Order: sequence, then structure tokens, then C-alpha cells
Amino acid sequence: MVEIPIKNGDEDKPEEVTESEEHATPDELETMRSELEETKNKLLHLAADFENYKRQAARRESESKERAVKNVLTDLLPVLDNFERAVHASSSSQDVQNLRVGVEFILQQLHGVLRSHGVEPIEAAGQKFDPQFHEAQEEVPSDEHESGTVLDETQKGYRYKDQVLRPTIVKVAKK
Repeated sequence: MVEIPIKNGDEDKPEEVTESEEHATPDELETMRSELEETKNKLLHLAADFENYKRQAARRESESKERAVKNVLTDLLPVLDNFERAVHASSSSQDVQNLRVGVEFILQQLHGVLRSHGVEPIEAAGQKFDPQFHEAQEEVPSDEHESGTVLDETQKGYRYKDQVLRPTIVKVAKK
């Protein structure tokens, strides 16, 4: 076998040639070289196209995440506005009942925004303790409840679709 050097970038790499290629005419060799060069160029273009695709996909994913965050934040701004109004009204008003009604409205509004984005509270009180959704803060002796029953929620937990954002912190009955 005869080795023919083939240029690949800056380095020279010998290529093995079969016996049938060894007896090729100069025109056939030139045709093979030109086909090899054409194939090499196609491969380089394909590699460049793939790199461009990866960059575009990463950019699109980043832009999509930014749009999602922007949408949630835009939906939360009216809630923030209402809290600011409530704080302002509380400084000049002695009517605690109206202030309470306003704050409860804002809380409902916030829950609505969260629900519209797929965030739901994790219900726990009266249910069997589940470590996937609950975090036990303490065990409380109880003859009235079955051991492992959630007695009280110390801090409400939330899930986004099927993922726990924050577990509910609970007090659990023990016998």
C-alpha cells in the first residue's frame, strides 16, 4: 500500500490507499481527491450548521424562560400596587375592619395569580403525614388522632404542577 498525504487543516495526515487505488490513473486520483475535498467541505459546513443550531436553541430557551418570568412578574404587579395602597390607607385611617377587608382581598388576588400560573397550596390538616409534601416541625401527643395524622399547618406549602415548591410545615400526632 502507498500512503498519500491529505491536507486537513494545518496538519498532514497520511491516508491509506487500497491496491485498486494504487493503480488508478492520474485523472482518477484527481477525481478521488476532489470528491474527498468536497466531502470534507460538506462535513465542515454540517458541523458549523450544527453549532449554529445549538446556539439558536440555547438562545430561544433563554428567551422563553425570560418571557415566562416576565409574565409572572407582570401579573404580580397589581397585587403589589394593592398592598402599597393598603399600607398608605392604614397610615391615615383608624378603620381596622376596612383595612382587614382590603388585605383579605389582596390575599385572594395573590392566590388567584399563583393559581393562574399553576401554583396550588398543599393541603395537610387532617391528612396522613406524607414526607413528599410535608415537613414535620414537631410531634404532638394525641389520644384523639391516629399517629401520623397532621394536626396543624405551621407554614403552608405549595406545588407547581407536580413539583413541590415548598413542603407544608406541620405538627404531627403521635400516640
